Amino acid sequence: MNRSPFVYLLLFALPWRATAQFIDPGFEQSGASPWLMTHPLWTAIVPSDAPYGGSTLMGIRAQSQNFPATAYFYQALPVAAAGDQIQVRFSCRPDPGEGAPPVVANAMLFLLSINAGVPTIVGDFQVTAPMAWTMQDITITVPALPGGSTFGLGFGGVCFQGGDCYMRYDNAHISISGTGAKLNAKAWLDGCYVPGLGLMRDDLRAAGFIPTTEANGILTTWQQFPTGETTTPAVLAVTGNNAIVDWVRVELRMGSPEYGIPQAMRNALIQRDGDIVDVDGVSPVTFPVKGGNYYVHVAHRNHLGVLGTDAVTLTSTPVTFDARSPSTNLYTHVGAESGPPRKTVGATRTLWAGNTWRSLLLSKDILYVGSNNDRDLILTTIGGSTPTQTTTGYHRADVNLDGVVKYVGENNDRDLILLTIGGSVPTAVRYEQVPGP
Repeated sequence: MNRSPFVYLLLFALPWRATAQFIDPGFEQSGASPWLMTHPLWTAIVPSDAPYGGSTLMGIRAQSQNFPATAYFYQALPVAAAGDQIQVRFSCRPDPGEGAPPVVANAMLFLLSINAGVPTIVGDFQVTAPMAWTMQDITITVPALPGGSTFGLGFGGVCFQGGDCYMRYDNAHISISGTGAKLNAKAWLDGCYVPGLGLMRDDLRAAGFIPTTEANGILTTWQQFPTGETTTPAVLAVTGNNAIVDWVRVELRMGSPEYGIPQAMRNALIQRDGDIVDVDGVSPVTFPVKGGNYYVHVAHRNHLGVLGTDAVTLTSTPVTFDARSPSTNLYTHVGAESGPPRKTVGATRTLWAGNTWRSLLLSKDILYVGSNNDRDLILTTIGGSTPTQTTTGYHRADVNLDGVVKYVGENNDRDLILLTIGGSVPTAVRYEQVPGP
């Protein structure tokens, strides 16, 4: 069989080690990737042409009548235990090579028992791989393994009808059922961020306006995910840098940033220093999954959310997603609705303030004028006729989160919306840079 015309960058086998879930699911780390392979000569990375993002992909020579070896690349999943349900999402397509006729090929997902660094196939799944890129979903149950073995997953392929090909894989993500995956998320809410202090104000907490239960409607949510998380008055009584500022939502998505499928969601609390914590006010946010790799989406009831584009590997050992850091890569739309996903404030980044109309799948933007503009809701909240009136309480129209909805005068909420859209052209629009809901 002729080699593929692509220039393959060979990856040589690394010593086996107990890793967490699919490190480098997009195959972007080149030679530093923890993906192991049974046949390094026939396993390689190449530039990606997949429509789901990323710069490289993994190629593997498929088994055929001309190549009887079962070649695959793989990783150990030490968190997985017998009986666990694992959802695997990946994109794939065959690569027959330039000038070759179309081939009939299947993608292969191998269930592995890894003992002393040696993988053994204990089961497999096959899915048809069309010539065009397709996203595949497979749910497996982890089998019982011999003592001392670790479960792993491998990717290979098989060609039929006398054909030969490589299989291409990209965006290989997993989600393991269970509980206990932890995340240290961080963000700044621009409406109450004070640059000189490097902290957010906690006026809502000090005034007693933050509800102890995150009720439906405070944030857009998915029906299949739990809501109504509850904290305690004692948590809301804490002062200082760890004082609670408000509720936020943290969502885990799997698949790819553009076409990510929400897998888990938690409503959590954000502190003055930007830490997002669980309802006890101190712990990392814990999700109803055992492990996996995910894209992190952080949202707030009247700020624009952000979505990371680097998969974060979650287990019971907390990892960090810092939306404040300029080095954290975030999704950005292409085209007319493109724009910076966060506001630049000195050396840090904040979430854009002013999305007073967030509701269901609508209003993922901030407008100062026009239909359903965010400025009008401020006027409506204070009564709708006298712009000098104010209203206190827990309201979406309270853009600066000081507990007072104010249309004119010092510290009014209207001016923040104008600043968010650019500060000079009232018809400008600030779009949320998050695909989907």
